[in-house]
Amino acid sequence: MGYNTDFDGELRFTKELTASQISKIQGFFNEDSREHSEWGSVDFYWINLELNEDCSGLRWNGSEKTYDMVNVVNFILEQMRKDDPDFGLEGEMIAQGEEIYDRWTLVIKDGIACEKQLSECTNIDDVLESQEFYDLMQEYRHCPLYDQKGTTEVFERIKDFIKIKVK
Repeated sequence: MGYNTDFDGELRFTKELTASQISKIQGFFNEDSREHSEWGSVDFYWINLELNEDCSGLRWNGSEKTYDMVNVVNFILEQMRKDDPDFGLEGEMIAQGEEIYDRWTLVIKDGIACEKQLSECTNIDDVLESQEFYDLMQEYRHCPLYDQKGTTEVFERIKDFIKIKVK
């Protein structure tokens, strides 16, 4: 049981980490907060993050049933800033829940992780013309509308629909 959310994208470190910082941050990965009373009261269970290939940032580790990613990222920021007040992240991770309408972006704003709903996007054309959106649509390329009308018309119809929904 439970709900699944997938994440795509990376949160890059604002400066290169030292070996001790890499070791510290890796110590949080795949940990269950319920087993760490020293962390205090936190609003998540698992830390489902990992370093990217070149250790320049964080990404989702692919675990099922990932919850509260915004709280997880803010926890990492808080913990890392205890030793280095200048520790920071930049970038975004696109989140897609099991329901098609459950799509949002985790963004870093003023040094804090936040959830940005699609309705909060200021330039929807940028979202719809992004590689991530294109990749998502490729998953649905066998839908009857695509087969009958072709990619461009499908994108235009989806774009029009979302524009109506975005205020």
